[in-house]
Amino acid sequence: INSAALVFFKRELRKNQKAINYIKSRYSTDETVALFGLGYAPDSWDSLKNELNRAGFSNEKIIEAGLLIKRDTGGEYDRFRNRVIFPIFDLSNKPVAFGGRVIDGDSDFKYINSPETPAYHKGSMVYGLNLSKKYIMDADRVFILEGYMDFITCFQYGIKNVAATLGTA
Repeated sequence: INSAALVFFKRELRKNQKAINYIKSRYSTDETVALFGLGYAPDSWDSLKNELNRAGFSNEKIIEAGLLIKRDTGGEYDRFRNRVIFPIFDLSNKPVAFGGRVIDGDSDFKYINSPETPAYHKGSMVYGLNLSKKYIMDADRVFILEGYMDFITCFQYGIKNVAATLGTA
C-alpha cells in the first residue's frame, strides 16, 4: 500500500507547480527530489483513497497503513491533503510511512505524519538512515537533525553522516 501511495504522490508532484516551487525554494534539486522520493498529496479528501481502491486495496487496509482516517460520522478521508510528501523508508528502502508539510499555511499543523502502523514504529526509526548508514559507519559519527528538510539539505550539500528525528521526538 505504501509503495502504491508513493507512486501516486510522486506522480501528483509532477502535476502541481505550487508544490514544485515550494520544493525548489528550499534548495532541493531535481536529483534530490528523485533520491528522496518527494511527492505531493493533492488538495482532495479522497484522491489517494480512490487511487488505492482502484489498485485493489480495501479501505480497512488503507486505514491500517495510516493513509486514511475514519470519520466519526462514517466513511473515510485522506490523511494527507495539499502537502509536500516526504516518504519514510526502512533500512531496505521500502516506504513504511510519510510526513507531509503544508505549503500554503492554511493549516493548524505545519507537518502531519503517519501514525504508528504494523510497518512503522516511530520510536525505533530515524529519517534518512536508509541513505546515510554507510556514511555514518565510515565517519564513525552521526549528526542528529531536527527534520526532513534539515536532513535533505545537509545530504545534498555533501554532509551525509546525518539522520533526523521523526515527528516531535
